[in-house]
Amino acid sequence: WVRGGGNGGHTTLTATNGTLTLGTLAGLSFAFNDANGQADGDGTSDANMNFRGLVPAVNAALAGLRFTPNANFNGASVLTITTNDLGNFGPPPSFPVTDTDTIAITITPVNDAPTLDLITALNILEDSGSQTIDLTGITIGPVNEAPQTLVVAATSSDPTIIPNPTVTYTSANPTGTLTF
Repeated sequence: WVRGGGNGGHTTLTATNGTLTLGTLAGLSFAFNDANGQADGDGTSDANMNFRGLVPAVNAALAGLRFTPNANFNGASVLTITTNDLGNFGPPPSFPVTDTDTIAITITPVNDAPTLDLITALNILEDSGSQTIDLTGITIGPVNEAPQTLVVAATSSDPTIIPNPTVTYTSANPTGTLTF
C-alpha cells in the first residue's frame, strides 16, 4: 500500500539488536488504540514502532529510516516492516491487506579503543628521586575483542623533568606501573 494513492494505513517496524529512527515524523500518528492496532514508540530510537499515516508521509519517513546497532554488538540483525492498508484500497467492502518484508542486516565488528584509568595529578618534591605509580583499569576494550595483545608505553612531554618514563605491563592484566 505504500505505493498506492493518498489513503492511510498502519505500519509496524521491528529491529533486532538495535533501534530505528524515522527520517521524518511529519504526517504520522503515534497516538491510537483501536480494533486495528495500538501505537508503539515515537519514531526515534525505537526497537519497535507502530504508526499510521497517509502514503506520502509514510514513504517520506521510510526513505530516511536509520538503523543503529546496540553498543558493541556485531553479527546478524533483522528489520521487519509490516504494512496494513486498513481496508482503504479497493471497492467497498474492502478488507485490510497486509504485507510483511524482512531485511537482513549484518553488523561488522570494529576494534574499540583500549581503556586506562586517568592518572591523577601528582605533586612531587624537587630531588625526591624515582617515582612509581600504579596504572589501573587497563583493558583491551570490550570482551568481544579478546584475544588481543596490548602494549602500554609512556613518553614525556618534558624530558628535562621526566627523561625516561618506563611502563611495566603484561598484556591482559588490568594493572601495571609507571616509573620515572
